[in-house]
Amino acid sequence: MKTEKIRNLPERQHGRAYIYAGFQGNKIVYIGQTINLKQRMYQHSASNVLQRWTKIEYMCCAEEMARLAESILIQLYQPEWNVQEHTTIETTARNIWFIHDVIEQFNKNELSFG
Repeated sequence: MKTEKIRNLPERQHGRAYIYAGFQGNKIVYIGQTINLKQRMYQHSASNVLQRWTKIEYMCCAEEMARLAESILIQLYQPEWNVQEHTTIETTARNIWFIHDVIEQFNKNELSFG
């Protein structure tokens, strides 16, 4: 991703986070989450990670759900660059419905980045 494209990414929004996916061709190789997408892409650019990705897509969610969404998507897509430790997910009604919605969208092929 070139610097001019990073400049066009959304600014940080209070209470919102971004889940993003790095692609090589049509394959998702990395999934991450951040509250400041623009800053995170500049960090990836500085470490030459972006040059190895052919495309980046992202979606926005509530900040408090970002880690959970990232974890679910890593489990679903199994990107090769992600090394994820086992995390305990707090079982609340809100989390259960959120997980249900993410999986339902995935199963309907409605879950997309971008």
